[in-house]
Amino acid sequence: MTLNNGQAEQPENNEPKIEFIVCTSKQRPPSLFPEVIGKFIVNCGFFEKTLDSLIHTFEKDKTKSVQIREYTYNQRVDSLLKLIASQITDQKFKKELRQCWKRTQKLMEFRNKIAHGPLLLTENEGLRILGGKKNFSKISIENLEEKIDETVILIEQLFPLMIRVKKEYEFRRT
Repeated sequence: MTLNNGQAEQPENNEPKIEFIVCTSKQRPPSLFPEVIGKFIVNCGFFEKTLDSLIHTFEKDKTKSVQIREYTYNQRVDSLLKLIASQITDQKFKKELRQCWKRTQKLMEFRNKIAHGPLLLTENEGLRILGGKKNFSKISIENLEEKIDETVILIEQLFPLMIRVKKEYEFRRT
């Protein structure tokens, strides 16, 4: 494959046509993938920000709180769950929190593949993530839209839980 005036020229063999999305700030991409990927990544930012905020709230040692922010997402979730476990006595509530945060871990794993993995947009097969455990994993716009909807549903479930956690924690601190 060669690039000629911004157009990819494919060899005449049976290889799939590969399109690299390169646009100036004024151009619209030839696909919905960048917009859909952006929505998904922005939604996942809620989990990151909420997690860091809660760790800062519950970790009494502020130096350790800053150190925890350097952990991987999964390590930070585990740290948060340990921090709030001793503050919450309602077992049903603890279970609900744990389930929600564990679901965020699965979404964030997918987010990291999209955000950090080399991506190719192919003409017939959609987006492909190169490398990783499964070489050339296929992702469709529909699959990404499902993930976006999953993040919204989880945010709607997690947000009231986090408000309750903060209220209970503040009540116990006074």
